[in-house]
Amino acid sequence: MTTENTLSLPFGPTRRPILRRPSRTRAQDLAGVLLRMGRELADRHEDLRPPADDLPSGVTAAPPGGLTITDLYHGHRVELVRLAALLVDDVDAAQDIVQDTFAATYRRYGARMTGVDDPLRYLRRGVVNGSRSLLRRRRTARAWVPPQLPPAPSPEEDAVRAESDRELRAALDRLRPRQREVLVLRYFAGLSEADIARTLRVPQGTVKSTANRALKALHRMLEPTR
Repeated sequence: MTTENTLSLPFGPTRRPILRRPSRTRAQDLAGVLLRMGRELADRHEDLRPPADDLPSGVTAAPPGGLTITDLYHGHRVELVRLAALLVDDVDAAQDIVQDTFAATYRRYGARMTGVDDPLRYLRRGVVNGSRSLLRRRRTARAWVPPQLPPAPSPEEDAVRAESDRELRAALDRLRPRQREVLVLRYFAGLSEADIARTLRVPQGTVKSTANRALKALHRMLEPTR
């Protein structure tokens, strides 16, 4: 960013990735599952790989004069896109949500986000709200069909893994939106219950009870049929 009134966000071309899921299907393994899903999004989608000269994800120390919105974009864009992708199951849509969030924030608060106490939390909340809006539009139009995973590779191990991946994705999709948001923020983004409560603007006790109910629901859905 060269001036206070210029927003420089590198919007490059996108390609739809091949989404892969881990083979673990037990609810208690959800943390590892979501972390691996997030890593594979980056591994299989070039736009989710930060350039070598980007600021490291999680940067919190402000340079002289404070962090600008461009600093936050380079430092946290990948993290926020992966977060949105897990919520809406579409990397292209996730990129749009994150770009719209940064653009709207810039228009409202300027390059230095004057008046925002915690810029990263504000941006994360904007991404969650943007994901909610997209899901509401999908339901209203009744036109959304979950993307199909590609045919499993020929080796038997990959075939078994692909089947368990489909089961996990189907189970996550059947959770209530708030339950899915809490699990993604907790186990993928690695936020504490307090941070999730502030991000979603709900009591901390609600976060804990929602996570417990969501994990139990996943466990029931993933139990082998007897």
